[in-house]
Amino acid sequence: MIIQQNSQMTFWGKALPGSRITIRTDWDISVTATASIDSMWEAQFPTIAADNKKHQISLTTSDTAIVINDILLGEVWLASGQTNMIMPLEGIAGSPVDGSKEAIAYANDDELRFFIVDEKISWNKEFNSSGSWQKTTPNTARKFSATAYFYAQMLRDSLKVPVGIIEAARGATTCEAWASDTQLKNSVDFGYKMSDLNALCKEMEVFNEWYNSFPHIEIQGRDSHESRLLAISVDDEFATLSMPQCDSWNEMTLPCYWTDTPLGNFDGVAWFVKKIVVPSKWIGQDLTLYLGVIDDCDRTYVNGVCVGAHDKTRQYAEPRIYTVPGKLITSNNVTIAVRVIDTGGNGGFGGCEGGLRIQKDKKDAISLNGEWKYRPAGEFHDGKFAMFDPVNDVYSHRPYPTEMLTRMSPASAYYGMIYPIQNYAIAGVIWLQGEANAGYATQYRDVLPLTIKTFREAFRNEKMPFYFGQLSNWRYMNGAELGNMREAQRQVAETTDYCEMFSALDLGTCDDIHYSNKRAAGERFARLALNKHYGFKDIVASGPVLSKFETHNQHVLLTFDNAKELIIDDKKPGQFEVAGEDLEFFPAAAVAKGNTLMMFSHAVPRPKHVRYAYDNCAEATLFNEEGLPAETFMLIPQLED
Repeated sequence: MIIQQNSQMTFWGKALPGSRITIRTDWDISVTATASIDSMWEAQFPTIAADNKKHQISLTTSDTAIVINDILLGEVWLASGQTNMIMPLEGIAGSPVDGSKEAIAYANDDELRFFIVDEKISWNKEFNSSGSWQKTTPNTARKFSATAYFYAQMLRDSLKVPVGIIEAARGATTCEAWASDTQLKNSVDFGYKMSDLNALCKEMEVFNEWYNSFPHIEIQGRDSHESRLLAISVDDEFATLSMPQCDSWNEMTLPCYWTDTPLGNFDGVAWFVKKIVVPSKWIGQDLTLYLGVIDDCDRTYVNGVCVGAHDKTRQYAEPRIYTVPGKLITSNNVTIAVRVIDTGGNGGFGGCEGGLRIQKDKKDAISLNGEWKYRPAGEFHDGKFAMFDPVNDVYSHRPYPTEMLTRMSPASAYYGMIYPIQNYAIAGVIWLQGEANAGYATQYRDVLPLTIKTFREAFRNEKMPFYFGQLSNWRYMNGAELGNMREAQRQVAETTDYCEMFSALDLGTCDDIHYSNKRAAGERFARLALNKHYGFKDIVASGPVLSKFETHNQHVLLTFDNAKELIIDDKKPGQFEVAGEDLEFFPAAAVAKGNTLMMFSHAVPRPKHVRYAYDNCAEATLFNEEGLPAETFMLIPQLED
C-alpha cells in the first residue's frame, strides 16, 4: 500500500471484545488499542516523510499476527465523482482516451499505486470495502481512472515521491449521493428525506424481500447491463404483438421521463405499446417512425417485427428515427411496441421536434404523442436484474419505499463507498461530477458544499483540499441549462475555503459527454494541487479566474487572476454577452489587454450584467498565456435553474 507521509495514520478493524492490539512500524513507532464491546478497535500513529524505501508494519494480539510488507510513504489522494472520473485509461465503448495505447504501454511504476473501491450503494454503515492496492503495470493501469492516473503521473514527476490514488467513483451518481445524512439534514431539499435513515433501511428490507422473490440474473461489472440483456428475451413475443392482454396495462402520456410518473426513479426494462389506425393509402408503403431521444436503450417493433434499436446505454441522447418497411403495413391496424431499458438517471422518452409521430412524408403524419400502454418487465437493483411476469402485473404490488435506494439517492454512495475508508489519511480530493445534477443548479450550489464538508469530516481534516473540474460542453437533451450549473460550480469554488476549480470548456464536444482528453484533465488537477497545496508558485494553477467587475457607461471592464496576458481565440464564435437591468443578454465584442477584458454591445447602452460561455455547447475562446481556458461565469443578482 501507500500511506500518507507526515500524517496521523489510522488503522482500524475488528477483534474479540477486550483484545489488545499492538501496532509496530519499522520506523520505531509502537501503539496499542483495545477492542470495544462491539469488537471495533482503532489506533493512530505518526508517519514519517517519504524516503522511497519499502516499509513494514505488524499488528499482533495474543493469538494473531499480521505483517504488512511493501509499504511506501508518499502522497495519497482520493479520486471521486461519476463517469468522467471512472473512465479507465483503456477507455470505454464509444469513448476512447487520447493517447491510451502509448500510456498503457509505458505504464510501469512501482511507486504509483491504485486502490479501486468496489462500487456499492448503501444506507447501512458499511465496514468492508473490497479491493486491493495495485502497482502500475500495463495490465493493471488499463483499468485505472485515466484522469487520476495522469494526475498522479504529474505529481510523481514534480514531487519525486510515491503517489497513491484511492478511486471511489460511480457513474450517474448525484452530488447528494456522496454527502452524509448528517450534512444533508441541513439541506432544504434533502433534509426531510434524511430525517430517519433507520426507517429508510427498514423499508428497503421489505422491498428487497419482495425483489429477491423473482427470478433474476446477476449483472456484474461496469456497463454490463446492455451486454447481458441483449442475450435474453424480456417478454418480446408477448409485448410486441397486438394482444388483448396489453389492453389492461396502465397508461402513460408520452413523451415524458419516468421521474415525472408513478415509475419514479425506476431502473429497469419497460414495454410501451400503442395501437393506431393508418390510412388505407399507407398500406404497403414505407413509413418513418420518430420516437425522439430515449434514455437509455430501446428496441422498437412494428406489428411484431423489430424495425430499429439502440442497444448501447451511451446512446441515450441519439434521436430514434426508424424506417418501417411497407411489407409490415398489411392493414389499417398497426401496433408499435418499444422496449426501453434505463440503467440510471431519468429513463423514458425525451421527445423531439415535431413530436413523436409516424409518417409517410412531411405532410402526411400521425402524431404518437399522448397515451401509451406500458408495463415494467424487470428491474435492476443491487447488481441484479429481476424478471417480472407481465401477464399478472406483479409490479403493481411492488413495495414503494419512501426513498428508493439507487445510485442517485442521498447518502447512498457515501455509506457504500466512502464510509468504509473514511479513516484513511489522505492529502486531498479530486472530483469530477455534476452531470447527474444538471437542471438543478441552485440545489447543486447548496449541496456541493455539504458534500465537501462530508469528505472533510470523513477524513478528519477541515482544511483538506477539494479540487474539481467545471462541467464541459455537451448537448443536454432534458432542457437543462448547463451554464447555470457551471456558474453554481464557480460560486462554490469562489466561496469555499481550500476549494479550487479548473475549466474543461476546451476538452469536450457537444456530442460526447465523456471527453477524451483525460490527460489534460489530470494535469489541470495537478496544476491546482502543485500550486495551491504543494507551493509550486511557478506553475500556473488554472486558466483566467474572474476577480473584478466594473461598468463604465457602455463598457464593462473585467479583471482576471491567473493571467498575465489574456488571449481571445477569434476563430470561434464569440462567447461574451452583456445585459442591462432587464437581464436580456446580447452578444458583446471583447478586447483583451494584459489581464483585463473590455466588453461592449451597441444593443446594451448601460450594461449591468455579463456572462461568458453560457450555452450548453459553448467552446472556450478566452485563455491565458499558458493556453488554459477561463471558466464559465455569469454575474447577475441571483442564479436560477
